[in-house]
Amino acid sequence: MVRSIWRWLDDRTSHRAAFNSLLDSPLPGGAHWARTFGALVVILFAVEALTGVGLALWYAPTTTDAWASVHFIQYQLTLGWMLRGLHHATGNVLIVVAILHLLQALLWGAWKAPRELSWIAGLVGLQVLILISHTGYLLPWDLRSYWATQVLVGIAGNQPGVGELAVRLIQGGAEVGNATLTHLYAMHVLLTPGLFAGAIAVHFWLKRKHGELAPPDMTAEVAAEKAQTWFPHQLVRDLAAGMVVMLGIALWVWRQGGIELGAPADPAIEYVARPEWYFLPIFHLRHWFTGSFEFIATTVIPGLAVTALASLPFLHQRLASRVKNVDRLLIGGTSVGMAFALYLGVATAVTDAANEKEQEINARAEEWAKVTHRLAMIGVPVTGPLSLYENDALLWGQKVFGRECAACHAPGDTQPYEGSVCLDGYASRTWIKKFMRKPDAPHFFGNTKIDAMDAFEGDGEKLDAITEFLYQQSGRPDADPTLAAEGAVLYDKEGCLECHALNGTAPADPEAWTGPDLKGWAGEAWLAAFIRQPGHDRFYGKLNEMDEFDAEQLTKIELQMVIAWLRSQSDEKAGF
Repeated sequence: MVRSIWRWLDDRTSHRAAFNSLLDSPLPGGAHWARTFGALVVILFAVEALTGVGLALWYAPTTTDAWASVHFIQYQLTLGWMLRGLHHATGNVLIVVAILHLLQALLWGAWKAPRELSWIAGLVGLQVLILISHTGYLLPWDLRSYWATQVLVGIAGNQPGVGELAVRLIQGGAEVGNATLTHLYAMHVLLTPGLFAGAIAVHFWLKRKHGELAPPDMTAEVAAEKAQTWFPHQLVRDLAAGMVVMLGIALWVWRQGGIELGAPADPAIEYVARPEWYFLPIFHLRHWFTGSFEFIATTVIPGLAVTALASLPFLHQRLASRVKNVDRLLIGGTSVGMAFALYLGVATAVTDAANEKEQEINARAEEWAKVTHRLAMIGVPVTGPLSLYENDALLWGQKVFGRECAACHAPGDTQPYEGSVCLDGYASRTWIKKFMRKPDAPHFFGNTKIDAMDAFEGDGEKLDAITEFLYQQSGRPDADPTLAAEGAVLYDKEGCLECHALNGTAPADPEAWTGPDLKGWAGEAWLAAFIRQPGHDRFYGKLNEMDEFDAEQLTKIELQMVIAWLRSQSDEKAGF
């Protein structure tokens, strides 16, 4: 029965003849490990397709669900971390192997006539492969992919003549959103894999048409003597190379625990985005061509480089009769260009590693990632991963503070400190003491127009007492009432009342204003009134530089969360 079906299929497809022709393909010079690169590309692409299907079963390309679905794959799906890690790592190795295959073809002369179209098909396949990888890089919709997408959109918008159209095609709308993810997803799983498979098919067909090349160090006679068939000699090497590479990838993924997933995409959280390694040379060139000239780095130079590679066969034909050692000239020039691209990529990586400020920004982003992963294990709200923070009042408050306040109130370890009053450790005993000793320091009023407050020069015991009195104003349950009572007396005796009343209201004569009223200072009611209207005469009046936050800009619940976060500040956080 099976033989009958097999014969019936062969009568109509002649697949046995085609298959036998493949197995018996002659290899001048015999089987060679350098010939395994092409087979590795096919093997790795097959692994990418299989793992991609696995990921697609769980992935949802929307801004509310993309990160949550990837988080589920990474942390809750059985071996999902391995599946995602294999897909990511194999994709990167696939590009490396494709580049090595390109170099092998270059050295073996596989770009010369009559193999011009085979060489060009391989180049096209490499470009498509990079596009596949990059569109996948943007799909997790975490901070890294979000900001990388913003960079991509910015680059597209800087292209002369077609910038606006390119942005619309990528974004799918006025801004990055659901349509952007849908477009990227369609490109990643449908369009680009089909193009790559087509390029491989054309490359393979042309390679079969023109036959295999002998190693460059063999004469035609020696290559003919050592010729072998593809099966079993080369097939064994191809399969062995595939097994070794996949085993290495699997071990790396296992040791790494998969590929990281950052905090959800959020424009309010700063992140220093960098493209994948294969785009680092272009990223470096962008520093040389800025503004309206950026397209030179992102389009012109890469385009000229690819065009030069595609032109090698035709340059060879033109120069062969005129230039001595033309092969060495063309191969050497190409190698220098590749080495320069490698240098640019390494230089970018080294520069980034030495940039402490960028490292600090991304370190804070990693802390957010740890928080969101913990909260996501409870469950991601249907409104999206950004709502995760609402499950924790202090985190929600910190998030809102980062969105609305951090631009002015910088972290205390910022050097040099150029912001408004630093709120790290705000209203803690340590913060109060530092403030009273040096109110004109950069972390306090030094960068504002408020410069009338004198530093407190009393001894340590008096400072402790006044600090406790002010600390008690916010309703802290751990305040020492006895010490605070001593501080109340000193508050008047040391002249604090001359500037800072304790009435809880605005002065009758605004022109007589000298400083904010401190009754209930840093308490919930005081902070709520201050944040809503910091320029009120009860607070900073005409000297105010802070924006007002009405209910439209800061909802009632958001205001409560910010206040809760401010009141959670401790002495340890006032370490600036």
